[in-house]
Amino acid sequence: MPVTKPSLSDLRRGDTRAWDDAVRWLWPVAFRSASGTLGRAAPEEAEDVAAEALAAVVGQVAKIETVEDLRPILASIAHRRAVDVLRRKNSEKRNAEKIQLLTPDCVEEEAIRRPLDMRELADLIDALGARLRPQQLTVLRAFFIEELSYREISDRHGIPMGTVATHIRRGLADLRRILERTPKLLKEMEAFLR
Repeated sequence: MPVTKPSLSDLRRGDTRAWDDAVRWLWPVAFRSASGTLGRAAPEEAEDVAAEALAAVVGQVAKIETVEDLRPILASIAHRRAVDVLRRKNSEKRNAEKIQLLTPDCVEEEAIRRPLDMRELADLIDALGARLRPQQLTVLRAFFIEELSYREISDRHGIPMGTVATHIRRGLADLRRILERTPKLLKEMEAFLR
């Protein structure tokens, strides 16, 4: 099926056929921009980024003068979103490396058996912090480090108790995913992760 450039007026009216043409016409731009930024290692991520960029460019139709203006806007959106993906991956990699530093292979047998101390727990929560919103990080610190109850956290920070519980549950799930890479530390953390 030949790819035809859509009419800007049809796009503004929300014509389905024009939008189908627009997606076929713009897809190579979005995918090329995303995959150029992400590299060849993750083609499925480039597809996801390209699809997100296409969805984001819909809101730009009212602001442009010609349909050709969509192409550079889309390339820019896809590039920025791909950069965000790379930043998130690098952050997760750095956090995993921090956690690995907490569990060297030469740990003495006695050290493996001792309970996790609060400093190590604080370090784990800090390592997780880059993946959390500030409010989630605050709640996890209050619960684990300060050992506050849900009610105390809710009162102190003005957060509904249900939100406090959700932040703790999601934070524990994220901690578990991170710790699965380090079985020794996961064993020590089991009591916290129930």
